[in-house]
Amino acid sequence: MKIISLFLCPFKGAIKKLNVIRFKSSDYWEERYATGGTSGVGSYGELATYKAGVINAFISAYQIRSVIEFGCGDGNQLAYYSIPEYTGLEVSKTALKGCEERFQGNRSKRFLLYDNTFPCVSGSLEKADLTLSIDVLYHLVEDDVFWTYLKNLFHHSRRYVVVYSSNFDGIHDSPHQVDRRFTPLIEKNVKGFELMRTIINSHKGSKTMSDWYFYRKRQ
Repeated sequence: MKIISLFLCPFKGAIKKLNVIRFKSSDYWEERYATGGTSGVGSYGELATYKAGVINAFISAYQIRSVIEFGCGDGNQLAYYSIPEYTGLEVSKTALKGCEERFQGNRSKRFLLYDNTFPCVSGSLEKADLTLSIDVLYHLVEDDVFWTYLKNLFHHSRRYVVVYSSNFDGIHDSPHQVDRRFTPLIEKNVKGFELMRTIINSHKGSKTMSDWYFYRKRQ
């Protein structure tokens, strides 16, 4: 996972930044899924099992009944979760259709197209006990998409928000990834929630740079 710093390499960084401006993340993911791509290595195998263990333990410990996941992808990670009432949001219509087919007949799960408006899904989406953002933040390369997503993530939570993401500034060789140090942004711009806990990812390496950030609504 090669990361280029905008500060250490200003010329190359400027070129990358220009590519980010021209990039549309929703188009990238639709094309990726439509051509047979998946949600990536983080949603399969050892990493999928690890992430589900953390999420399922949190759901059990805090008696979570309803969950909204902002970015459900192809649904493979979802197969590892134990969630009583689940709503998955996704920008790719192809991935959404795949999730609907995969979990057809499972009345505890539903899937909706994420439309990048605030509040999202034309205001019809209700709040849940917990909202999830798992390996999504660093794929939101456009600033307006990133900020709308963050607002929705916290707005649609009644109690808790869990974020699994990198938390530093940098860009990658691939145009669909931009890392941001998001915790200060949340602290400054999101009202009514506080960071209750962090967990350092024991699987950090070439396949993931994400850690866990648990937020709770202030009483």
